[in-house]
Amino acid sequence: MQYLGQRGLPFERIELESPDGQSLAEAYDLHASPGIVVDGVTINPFAALRRHDCRMDEGTAKRIFGE
Repeated sequence: MQYLGQRGLPFERIELESPDGQSLAEAYDLHASPGIVVDGVTINPFAALRRHDCRMDEGTAKRIFGE
């Protein structure tokens, strides 16, 4: 969330325990947190991280979030 906020990208945080969160988890078959859905597509947040330092890979993030 910090990454998105710093770049002015719109997002909505929904608590998993809430009714909306439970509904989204079921609809998108989310089993772990954070669950990220972009334009109806679930995103594995770890796919956007650089392996050597666990920081966001800018190129991957731009493709995912349309920055």
